[in-house]
Amino acid sequence: MGNNEKTKIPVEDISPEKMETRKIVMAQGIQAHDNDLKNNVTSALEYLKEKIAKSDPKNKFEIEKIEGAFDGFESVQLVARYKNTKQKVQFIIITVVSKKDFKKALETEGIHVVYMGHSRLGRGACFDVYPGTCSFEGDQWENGTSEDNGLFRLGYPYVPVKIDDLDTHRYTFAAIPVENDPPPEKDEKGTFNWHPDIRGKKLEKISYKEKEYWGVKFGNPKKKHLILEAGWKDTQNKPYDLDSVKLKCKVFCHFGCSSAHHFWRIVRKEDYRGWVRPQPPTEKFAYFTTKPADYRCALNWLFCILSYPDKENASKSWWESLQWAKWKTNRMLGEEIVY
Repeated sequence: MGNNEKTKIPVEDISPEKMETRKIVMAQGIQAHDNDLKNNVTSALEYLKEKIAKSDPKNKFEIEKIEGAFDGFESVQLVARYKNTKQKVQFIIITVVSKKDFKKALETEGIHVVYMGHSRLGRGACFDVYPGTCSFEGDQWENGTSEDNGLFRLGYPYVPVKIDDLDTHRYTFAAIPVENDPPPEKDEKGTFNWHPDIRGKKLEKISYKEKEYWGVKFGNPKKKHLILEAGWKDTQNKPYDLDSVKLKCKVFCHFGCSSAHHFWRIVRKEDYRGWVRPQPPTEKFAYFTTKPADYRCALNWLFCILSYPDKENASKSWWESLQWAKWKTNRMLGEEIVY
């Protein structure tokens, strides 16, 4: 964060015309900050600016460096403003990097939230606030050390985590020692406790750091996974878990690794969070991915949202433009990734 944390800059109508304003918060997770992007991409918003300049040379895409507080968010890096005169919509995009700001975005009425980062092997969204590059070791990869870093939990109660991840990141973990009973596959209501990757599998005793824990082996017997306590409600990270959040955003996109496999059921199904889109579709939109994380997914998605070409879009349901963005993003990436 910058030195101007307490500065509050109001978000104003940037157009003299009567246009609908739509806010987008892009939450950049650990290893997904602008400094971490590849292929000479200097920042997510600069990438969008270049693409918009080619598709809509008449309207400017303006970027302001903030590094502090903006519109109630505290870990802001950049803010962009763009008006699409065909849609009659002006967009304000705010990039943030903290777990606290991600939670605030999910609880903000009527906005579009895009998470770009890790799924942490099915545990949620993961954050850290760092000025340069992230550290590969520490609790910022699991429970965190503050409201700014660590996991915002979205997962099943028990998730398999490969021992390689524990060795690489060296965080405090919550495995289940063999002297305790193994976790049940379902709870008393019949809801699955285990992540889909371990459902129906026999749990085994696995040694790690001279102790034994419940775990599983996938394929190669040398690839051992411990079962970690994870969850989406009443977790180690509460109130930074899905059940603790009053979801008020209009759109939630989790563009981490295979997030459809890890989190779609947790977010959508009544057995879990039950954040169900109404009919006709006017709110509670959610999109996930079916492949390993690729920062181009989030950036191309945002470009498609901003450049929706079909017709005037102001003061209407976002459904058609979101579905078009899903289709177009998948075409741009060359495969079905956005779900």
